[in-house]
Amino acid sequence: MSTLTFPVLGLIALVAPIAGCGGSSAGAVDDSTPRTPLPAAIAGDWTASHGGTTQDCDPYGNCSYGDSTIEHLQLIADGTFDDETLIQQSAYGCQTKFLGHSVGTVVVNEQAGSLVLYLQHTGVTSQDSCHAENNYERDSVSHDTWSYSFETGTDPNTGHPALLLTAANGAADVFHPSSDFQQ
Repeated sequence: MSTLTFPVLGLIALVAPIAGCGGSSAGAVDDSTPRTPLPAAIAGDWTASHGGTTQDCDPYGNCSYGDSTIEHLQLIADGTFDDETLIQQSAYGCQTKFLGHSVGTVVVNEQAGSLVLYLQHTGVTSQDSCHAENNYERDSVSHDTWSYSFETGTDPNTGHPALLLTAANGAADVFHPSSDFQQ
């Protein structure tokens, strides 16, 4: 495992808001898409976060909890995955949350440093504290794939393991063990 050189993203105190957001069932994983066993270095529970963690309140008691994204990616040794992404935004006393949930299979080429997620089921839950018409839950079957290059190493700022996933368009996310987010 090498020392990675990338910026550390701000950590959000707890991943617990993901579980509390509600969420779709997304469905069970089957054998309709390819999978490979995962190397020990990437199998596990990983979390990435972006955004603010501060709470701002106006003189009237309306609070904003910051805009943030938290992604929890469980890469299971048998070549399956479970991914939940929470996006939350606050403005003008209203809070909007989107929870995306996807399950499927994983193919890893360790020599090439590539990882492909084959989605089988996806779901989304939307919650809006001010506009009830924006509250919904949807599930669907998916045949999408998400392709990444990956690198594992040690985060130089924390000394903890890290997983860097980079999409074909260059967008990168740094994942840390989910246990780093729990208090």
